[in-house]
Amino acid sequence: MDFIGLNFLKVSGTGNDFIVVINLKNEYNHDWPDLARIICRRHLSVGADGLVVLGKSKKADARMRIFNPDGSEAEMCGNAARCSARVLAEEGLSSALRRQSYGASVTSDVKMETLSGIITAQVKGSNVKIKMTNPKNFRDEIHVKIGNEDYKGSFINTGVPHAVFFVEDIDKIDLLKIGRKIRYDEQFKPAGTNVNFVQVLSKDSISIRTYERGVEDETYACGTGAVASGVIAYRKGLLKSRRIIVLTRGGKLTVELEDVNGEIKDVYLESPVEIVYSAKYIGEKNV
Repeated sequence: MDFIGLNFLKVSGTGNDFIVVINLKNEYNHDWPDLARIICRRHLSVGADGLVVLGKSKKADARMRIFNPDGSEAEMCGNAARCSARVLAEEGLSSALRRQSYGASVTSDVKMETLSGIITAQVKGSNVKIKMTNPKNFRDEIHVKIGNEDYKGSFINTGVPHAVFFVEDIDKIDLLKIGRKIRYDEQFKPAGTNVNFVQVLSKDSISIRTYERGVEDETYACGTGAVASGVIAYRKGLLKSRRIIVLTRGGKLTVELEDVNGEIKDVYLESPVEIVYSAKYIGEKNV
């Protein structure tokens, strides 16, 4: 558990914050799940929604591994991918870098390898737009019984599994209690699911709250959750635009999609990413 001397960046994508470690030269050989459990702790350590390790890849500019605060490894995370893309561009580590100047305006195309496939990104200054893997495993109607309440929703995989429920007022939802029960429901075993409650605001905008597995809490934003909610709302005819504004606790995300004879493909996720600070880990007591 010797992580002393580890260099990292703290990066935020719409309030979804990550600790990012650049390890393209295999400089570090750590127990990443163990580090995630320690360093992601709020108030007691750096604190983050996840640990991202950017390693060497034969298929892309980097291999992105995402570790949740509980140490589990996620297949994909939209905001982590956007944060990683900006880091790679700013550090001049993208093979398609067109302008390199840390802290100034950088324009770059970035390609990253994930457990869900290859993700491509366009970085323009702080704005990052990624092309998601095509949604799959759509289930139009799911039911989860909690007490006397029957929650009816939909399911989709946008890189990771998401259950989506539409409500009239998301502020009235006890997300931690209900989200946790749905996350562990029998029908989603063994992997479990992320849980989104969605309020339709207009023909092209929605508001969402997301309970994320692995974090086991509500997060300020969830990229794959924004995509899942936007795609399902569009499929159900609740939205008329293929460019969807998604409002989260951390800010605004934009989801764009193509509808080819009822098949949703070419889905993009876009919003600014902020590199908050860079630091060196010097260790903690009682870890």
